Amino acid sequence: NGISSLTLENGDTITADLFIDCSGFKSILKDNRDRVDLTDRLYVDTAVVSPVEFIDKNKEIHPYTIAQVVDHGWIWKTPLQSRIGSGLIFNRSVTDIEDAKNYFCEHWDNRISPENVRVLNWKPYYDKNQWDKNVVSIGLSAGFLEPLESTGIELILQGLMRVIDTLDGSYYNEKYINTY
Repeated sequence: NGISSLTLENGDTITADLFIDCSGFKSILKDNRDRVDLTDRLYVDTAVVSPVEFIDKNKEIHPYTIAQVVDHGWIWKTPLQSRIGSGLIFNRSVTDIEDAKNYFCEHWDNRISPENVRVLNWKPYYDKNQWDKNVVSIGLSAGFLEPLESTGIELILQGLMRVIDTLDGSYYNEKYINTY
């Protein structure tokens, strides 16, 4: 039941008993998609994002992410080694995208410019059936709430740990799949 093998673009074939679908939003390994739309419960559906260069790295770098409520939604700031990852999360039916870009740039004292800001649109969802036959969805294949990197990384890690725990006995059956 499920997939017996995968043929890669270069012609190689991979056979396995279990496949992990980490192919993102497209979730290319699963035939049966059962996505639960969360747009009625999660208000945000758009982000404007840009890397921000450090002005004073010693003052701006810290080992945590800041999530700050602002007039149009919320802004995350994640200091990395070479830059600050940042974005404004909002609802595009309430805030115009160009207004969001300008607000985001002003928030950063114009250290970034609107033409360098990327726009990300999504519909929040999760896959109700994350383990179907011999395919387990992990990461964006399993769902997407909003683009705060730490949340997505934790969901990926939890999914992987649950697969490992489930396969502890080196086999799985319908009971284990349903428990997962």
